[in-house]
Amino acid sequence: MPSESMKEYAFELIERIVTQITFDENEKIHKSEQFLLDEQAKELDQKISEVIFVENEDEYEVKNIKWPTIAEFSTQLGEEKIDEFMRKTWEFGECWLYCIDFIEKIEKEFTTLYNFKACWSMPTRRKPIPRFTASVYFTFDVSKIKPKDSEVKVFYVFETQKLVHKPGISRFRQQWLTEIIDLKEALIKDCKF
Repeated sequence: MPSESMKEYAFELIERIVTQITFDENEKIHKSEQFLLDEQAKELDQKISEVIFVENEDEYEVKNIKWPTIAEFSTQLGEEKIDEFMRKTWEFGECWLYCIDFIEKIEKEFTTLYNFKACWSMPTRRKPIPRFTASVYFTFDVSKIKPKDSEVKVFYVFETQKLVHKPGISRFRQQWLTEIIDLKEALIKDCKF
């Protein structure tokens, strides 16, 4: 439950408690009223602990690797670094396999872009050649004007998504790959040949 709605819920709960029980400070609280207060306090504590759990999930440390410098960079090293990055920082099941391919080199005025494609699939014994794959596109931004000892910039995008990820900032979720494959399966089922 998001923290904003949690705050609203807490204020609503407090308001319900206040409107249900109005008493003089000198007057003792009835046992049933005390029970109601205790139950609502427990419920509120439980909801707050759920919010704290969600907030603690954000403390996950996103892993990264050492990326090559501008002087060191080559397409071969780019492929090796993508492989190292995915193996060391992404958590995925053993059923997933991938291959990395160099796509193209794009020359710009102040930079050179190197594009790679990591193609993920889940082959099985029954279907060793999978019908559907999920692709992740990596781009290395190798500056022509920065010092040669500067690290290259790396970005990646999942097929069908617009969000651009940066290594060390975004946390990988295996579900993204599964959703891409599920989307392709659903799309092909709707096509009549």
